[in-house]
Amino acid sequence: MRELTKSMLGLSWAMSVFSAQQLGKLIAPSQEALDAAVAEVEEVSKFVQSRLSEAMIRQFRAGDEWQRRIIDATFAAGAPLQVIDPRPLMQSIDAQTIVNAMDPGHMIKSGVDFVQQTADAVRKRAPGASVGVPTVN
Repeated sequence: MRELTKSMLGLSWAMSVFSAQQLGKLIAPSQEALDAAVAEVEEVSKFVQSRLSEAMIRQFRAGDEWQRRIIDATFAAGAPLQVIDPRPLMQSIDAQTIVNAMDPGHMIKSGVDFVQQTADAVRKRAPGASVGVPTVN
C-alpha cells in the first residue's frame, strides 16, 4: 500500500509539472510550439489510456467526448478561431498560489488524507475487517 501511495502521488506530481510545462509553452506562442504541446499532451494521454481496463476506457471515452464537445461549443459561441494571446491571463495568475498548490508537503498531506479517508470508508463498510488496521497520522 505504501508503494502504491508513493506511485500515485508521483503520478499526480508528474502530471502537475507536465501541465505547467505545457502552459509555459503558450507564453510565447508560435504554431510550432502549439503543435508540439498538443502532440506531447496527446502522447501522454494515449499512454495512460493504454493502461486502462475496458470498463475504464469506456468511462474515459464518454467523459473525453463530453469535454471535447463543451470546448467546441465554447469556441463556436464566440471565441476567435486564431490563437489567443495567453500573456494577459498568465500575468493575472498569482505565482505564489501556484507554488503553494504544488508544494510537495501539501500534496503529500493531501495524499495521506485521501488514503486515511479511504481506509475509514472501508472500515465503516466492513467493521469486522478493520481489526488490526492501523490508522495513518
